[in-house]
Formats: sequence, C-alpha cells, structure tokens
Amino acid sequence: MSRRTPSHIQQGYTSTSPVPTQVVSSEEFLPPPQSIKQHQVEWLINQSSTRLSSHLGMNRRDFLKTTGGMALAFLAMNQVFGKFFDVLDVEAAELQAVQALKGDIPFIFDVQTHYVSSSFNQPGWKEGLLGLRRRAKEMGLNPKLSGDRGTMEDLSLENYIKEVFLDSDTSIGLISTPPGPYPWEAVVPPKEMTHIRDAINRLTASQRMLAHGLVMPQLGKVDLEYMVQQAETFKVDAWKCYTGSPPKGFEHGWWLSDEKIAYPMLEKAQALNINNICAHKGLPLGPVPDYNHPR
Repeated sequence: MSRRTPSHIQQGYTSTSPVPTQVVSSEEFLPPPQSIKQHQVEWLINQSSTRLSSHLGMNRRDFLKTTGGMALAFLAMNQVFGKFFDVLDVEAAELQAVQALKGDIPFIFDVQTHYVSSSFNQPGWKEGLLGLRRRAKEMGLNPKLSGDRGTMEDLSLENYIKEVFLDSDTSIGLISTPPGPYPWEAVVPPKEMTHIRDAINRLTASQRMLAHGLVMPQLGKVDLEYMVQQAETFKVDAWKCYTGSPPKGFEHGWWLSDEKIAYPMLEKAQALNINNICAHKGLPLGPVPDYNHPR
C-alpha cells in the first residue's frame, strides 16, 4: 500500500471517510504526514465500504454518509489501534441496527465560538473577519454556509445563537473573542461575553455557555487590574490570550515564557483562582508572525 506523504497542506483534498484518516489542518498549522496506522484505517474503510455498500444496493459514497459508514470507521480504528469504540459489526452491515442501540445525544463542548459585537468598529477588522467566513464557504467546509448573506449579519449575535444552539447539537459553548486594541475594546469585550453567557444560561435554566476573559499582559499593571474586574465583577470562566497580537502602541507580541511580561499575568490568574488559560497559536495575528508559533 502506498502512503500519502504531503509536504504541504493539500489544497482541495477531500476524503469520503466519515472521520479524518490523518491529522487535518484549519490552516493555522502544517499537519504532519499521514502515519502508517492512519493509512491502514483509511484502507480498511475503503475496502469494507465497497463490499457493504454493494450488499445494501448503494454506492460507496452514499453508504459512508450513513450510520453504517460511521460504525465502519469505528470498527476500522478498533482493528488498527485496539478496541476503544463500543461498536458492533452488525451496526455497519444493518443500517437499522443502530436505531435499537442509539442512546442520548452525546455531550459536545465547543471550546471556541465567536461572533462580532455590533459595537465593534475598528477599521478593516470587520472585513477581515467576514473574509474568514467567506473563505470557509468558498472552500466548501460547511455546505450550510451556502445560504450566507455575505454581510455582517452572518457574524451577528442573533446568527451565532441560531447556529450554535439551534442548528447544532452543541451541549455547552465557550464564547471567546478575537483580540482588539485593548481587552475592553476587543471584538466582543469580556463584559459583553459574560452578559450573553448569563442571559443564555438564564433562558435555558441550565449551564449552556461559558465565557472567556481576555488578557494582554504587555499592558502591565493596567492589565492585572482589569483581570481583577473580569474575575470579580464579570465572573469569567477562563482566560484567552493572543501572544502574537499586541495591544495598541506595541510593535510585537510576547512569549508565555517571558518572566517580566507573562509571569505576573499567570500569577494573577492563579491568585484569582481562574487557572485555565487558552493561548492562541497558529493563524498569524499581529505585526510579527513568529510570536504566534510555539518555540
């Protein structure tokens, strides 16, 4: 069996497998080549789906879109990596079998969701954010984006609530924000994120949403004081930081290993007992791309 060994992100590459058979990229990083075991999974799915689809009187592509196709993918992974998924052979061969075994909707925690605040009005930013969604539509990453209007309404709070909580099976969504010139002037400021979180949770009478705070430790004491406000007044659930996107007036980003810049922020987070910190890495933001990458 030959093995695909991409040396770059394969533009336009698609697979009919129900699950990825190699590490995929959101174009924020270069994925590693497909491993031998991943290729074995892909080969097993292709071989078995040809046989099963013929048995069921379907073409292979349509079969792989069914619950039987998903069961087959789990079976292939169990065969290559060892038993992990609780799946039976009959679930791949008999499409009705899964109905008898189907349980509750699985718990889905989406740890990065975004919208654009109606109050955000930094020059050029809105066009750039809308361009990211437009690109996803043009690449065919989500067929439902074909109905986009191509305006900021696609990135509005109203559409965000519709897509996350009505059009998907998301159990809990974590609302986060792209950066801005200052934390309190972000695409969605922490005060607004936590307000929306609280409104959604009141409406649903359950915890359906969590909210990030935003830190920019290059601001020093000002940032530390704002962290206290976010923790004690807004009750943020975790922190988001962008090491490559500095606040207004700074020429470059910062490193999490910087004892003068990052350590005071990390110590303040610990003192406030909000210890989960999400650092953006990958998609280059800010004036110096290197600060967006691990080192």
